[in-house]
Amino acid sequence: MKGILLGIVIIGIIASAYFMMANGDYAIVVKTDKHTYSLNEEIHIWIEIKDYDSKNIKFPSSKIADFCIYKGEEKLYQWSENRSFLQVITSINLSKGMILLETTIPANMLGIGTFEIRAWMEKFYENGEIHPEVYAKSISFSIS
Repeated sequence: MKGILLGIVIIGIIASAYFMMANGDYAIVVKTDKHTYSLNEEIHIWIEIKDYDSKNIKFPSSKIADFCIYKGEEKLYQWSENRSFLQVITSINLSKGMILLETTIPANMLGIGTFEIRAWMEKFYENGEIHPEVYAKSISFSIS
């Protein structure tokens, strides 16, 4: 029984690695419209599918992606915080260039400094199997 469980875990890790990396790179990316902002600007952020074959996947709720903004190791903002999501299976057809989440936040909400965005695609189902979150490479931006 332990051998079967270990086999399932290993298959899950291999399948997850496929989604995390495509051709040695990240399968999803987080982007901003600029690298430096002033306090009176809006920060445009989006999470995009970078490079893998089209496929249909399902999420256990209407939340399909999320991100946090950090200053050092202090989390200042999480997009999903204080939001509600439908508890309904959400099916999407992934394709290269697809935007999973797009939003703007006011720079003055964060203050002056250098910040890091950590983003991910939520856990999902494909062919009846659950896959863990898929993380994008973190990016930095500054506000002056």
